[in-house]
Amino acid sequence: MILARIWIHVFLLAFVAGFSGSNAKAANSRFLEIIHIDVGQGDATLVISPSGKTMLIDGGQNGQGKKIVVPLLEKLGIRHLDYVIASHYDSDHIGGLDEVLKSLTMPPGKILDPGSVGPLPVRPLKTEKGNDTRYADYIHAAGLPEKRNAAQTGHGVIDLGPEIVVSIVAANGCVSGAGENQYRPRLDENGASIALIINYGTFDYFIGGDLTGGGRSGKKNNRKYGDACCRQGGPRR
Repeated sequence: MILARIWIHVFLLAFVAGFSGSNAKAANSRFLEIIHIDVGQGDATLVISPSGKTMLIDGGQNGQGKKIVVPLLEKLGIRHLDYVIASHYDSDHIGGLDEVLKSLTMPPGKILDPGSVGPLPVRPLKTEKGNDTRYADYIHAAGLPEKRNAAQTGHGVIDLGPEIVVSIVAANGCVSGAGENQYRPRLDENGASIALIINYGTFDYFIGGDLTGGGRSGKKNNRKYGDACCRQGGPRR
């Protein structure tokens, strides 16, 4: 039964410190592993497919990447990430991503985010005191241009290997197949989050940053937006 092959872990800091593993072990695993890393406020989620492909979604707040996420990757023997996804640009999601990116021995296969082109104001690169913002830290570490489009939505657009279908069902206020203008008029940072659905046999997993938890879009779009995203997950096998 496929469902019995799914491992979902919640990693506490104390557990990370004592965890041992290797990249070879992860690559030979029969399991889809979804690791929710305890970074306090915010999010960081590591996905390891049975074929060993890896995807990190968010990195927690500033300092949490170096303190928690990087040690976990090192314990697992992961020195390369196939995908890094910034769900949106709140500091408790991207604050630690630059620390993770700088720790890798080679650049990730792909870095995906909501882009910088759309209805929201341009995110500032400098604070009022002239220091780099967390957003600037992220795009500089990622080597991304200031002007870029959002990740492409669609069914199965992320390749984590056979038997797994990973779809981006929303990004920057656009729901796959629903057009650009349905949810964008009331968009805020949370509503711009990238949302993913992972299909593995009869197991479906949704992760969507802060979509849409609070702010203007959270009050007006939450149920309709969420329902529209979930309908895009594709048929079960």
